[in-house]
Amino acid sequence: MDEVKRSAMVKDTVRYTIANYMVQGIGIINSVVMRRFMGPAAMGVWSILQVILGYCGYASFGTTKALMRDYPYLRGKGEHAKADELKNLVFTFSMLGSFLPAAGILTYAVWKWHEMTFVFRFGLLFLSGFLFLQRFYDLVLGLLRCDKRFDILSVLMVINAVGGLIVSLTFVKKWIVVGLYLGTPLMMGLLLFFIYKNKPYKFQLFLN
Repeated sequence: MDEVKRSAMVKDTVRYTIANYMVQGIGIINSVVMRRFMGPAAMGVWSILQVILGYCGYASFGTTKALMRDYPYLRGKGEHAKADELKNLVFTFSMLGSFLPAAGILTYAVWKWHEMTFVFRFGLLFLSGFLFLQRFYDLVLGLLRCDKRFDILSVLMVINAVGGLIVSLTFVKKWIVVGLYLGTPLMMGLLLFFIYKNKPYKFQLFLN
């Protein structure tokens, strides 16, 4: 390994480590602030929605993980056209696959509409749209890791943590869990804007 690569690796490691410690510290503060404003009932609703969102990720059937294995391999071989084709294929499959859990969530929401509280009902409607944004965000993060853009990832982690705290101190303080429904997609949109200002990935619909 030459000196330039070694120096870059050390810089990335130090930068990423510092960002991790900062995120952990801010995360502790945010968790205390959020629980103070929301209370047990609202936190319970938010926790359930997070569990559902986590299971929705399985709709991609592991294609995102396959991308993180094969995408850098193809780029390393110089087969950039195949790498881009794979990227677009995974993007298309992830977006189309997300319609299945979204439809399931909406169906359940309609079925149990009158039996649910307004907060949980609104949460399911929020989740059915937000999961598309979450899948896209996860895909872009995976591409950044494949491209070893730890400089962007480090800044992104800190912005995400600070933004989460700001959302808690503004949206959550005023509207409790509904504030999270409003502030979370706004924050993710800002994160994606930051990514595209620094690494503008381009996607096309493609199925093989």
